[in-house]
Formats: sequence, structure tokens, C-alpha cells
Amino acid sequence: MSEKFIKKIEKIATRDAYGKVLIQLGKENKDIIVLDADLSQSTKTAGFAKAYPERFFNMGIAEQNLIGFSAGLALPVANTAKVLAKSAFRQYLCGVCHGQSLRTDKEFGSIS
Repeated sequence: MSEKFIKKIEKIATRDAYGKVLIQLGKENKDIIVLDADLSQSTKTAGFAKAYPERFFNMGIAEQNLIGFSAGLALPVANTAKVLAKSAFRQYLCGVCHGQSLRTDKEFGSIS
């Protein structure tokens, strides 16, 4: 195979890739809102916050509020540490699962 068809693959941490993709998605879709539970440096959502400050909300160390708040948004991306997200599971079941589509990030417990 010709070398011009071989792409160089850059290896980066999952959370770094996640942060970069969030910024790109934010550029493509103005409806995306990112919420974080005071972990934007770890979850790599700080880049989104810098690029789109009007669509980024730091909910503080309040995972239950983070999930409840995100339930009312059109395209939420809620981020927290997986171990801390356990406290918000009831909000996820009771408030969010009634018609809201959410996806979870396996590494940091992000919910979008």
C-alpha cells in the first residue's frame, strides 16, 4: 500500500479526545450545552468552557443538581467523576428517564 494513503494515528488519552470532540461538536451544533460538577480540568470540558462560555455551566460539587438540571435541556452533556455520579442515580431514573435521551461516558461518568 502506498505511504500516502497511510494516516499517522496520534495516541491521546480518552479524556483529551473527549474534550476536543466536545469543542468540535459545540462549533457544529449551537444547541449543545455542557455542565460539569467542578471537574472541568479532569473531564477536559474546560476547553469547551473557554470556547463557549455562554453554553457551559459549572454546577459545583452537586451531582444530583447536575443531573436534574440537565434533564430539562435539549442537548445536555453533564460531566462528573463516575464514583460521584452514584449519588445522582435517583435523579437519573426519576427525572431524566421520562422522555430525555442520555448517554453516559464510561471513564468520567459524563452524561449527554
